[in-house]
Amino acid sequence: MNSDTFPIRILSGKTGVPSATIRAWERRYNILPAHRTASGHRYYNDDDALYVQQLLARMEQGKTISKAIREVDAWLAQGQVLKARVESTHNQQWQHIIDAMLEAVSQFDSFALDQVYQQALALYNIEVVTDNMLRPTLVTLGERWQQRPAGIAEEHFFSIYLRNKVGARLHHQVDQTGPLLVIACLPGERHELGSLIFALCAQSKGYRVVCLGADLPLSQLSPVVASTDAAGVVLSATSVDINQQLIDELQLLASQIDIPVMLGGNIDASLELNQTYDLGVGFTEALVRLQQII
Repeated sequence: MNSDTFPIRILSGKTGVPSATIRAWERRYNILPAHRTASGHRYYNDDDALYVQQLLARMEQGKTISKAIREVDAWLAQGQVLKARVESTHNQQWQHIIDAMLEAVSQFDSFALDQVYQQALALYNIEVVTDNMLRPTLVTLGERWQQRPAGIAEEHFFSIYLRNKVGARLHHQVDQTGPLLVIACLPGERHELGSLIFALCAQSKGYRVVCLGADLPLSQLSPVVASTDAAGVVLSATSVDINQQLIDELQLLASQIDIPVMLGGNIDASLELNQTYDLGVGFTEALVRLQQII
């Protein structure tokens, strides 16, 4: 394998499509020409990544995988050159998916909601789905509830649906052997969904997780860390006000435990949180920073 080729896990990272899905497409539709090392391992190149991206662009418009393959293959047969998707078009396609999810929520239709969610997960890994679909949907529901007759009910309906889905996936993935993270919400923070989704994203990267839920007193964390082999503590701040008392409590916690204390969510950049790490708002960004810290 040379510097211009890479294994399937890199192809998955470049496109957001799970490795298992790529392998299934290869078996069923005989796509992506076979490139193999001397030892027989499959490898890919940038043209393969662009090919998968072109498939995704069509599938995000509602086309089946088989139709998307026919269109891309016909396009290539005409001598067209593979190009990366235009970002604005990509965003529009995600907005189409978000709109479908919001429509299902407005109808309180669990079946339709689940179809959109499962179709997205079949195409993309959980970090991509979270950053491009779940988080924007939650933000929209949170922003519009006052303007809609059943706005609060819609937000609750979606939150309960998503909490159940994320919880089920968390409990089914128990074979991780990576570093253990203790994940909780700051005191006063009652919106735990973001922390659960982050836990799922971290688990998909091999981390082990212990989730402690919403509104956790920081004094509870030292005993948890002492009784586990935790490598880091991640605390979620979605809507809580980080005042001076909380800053003092965070710094006390950081001085008591010999592992990184990390904050994710809406953190005011002007706050002097010298003994903690800011993971940012986006889940993909947070995972990258997490890897750099631990």
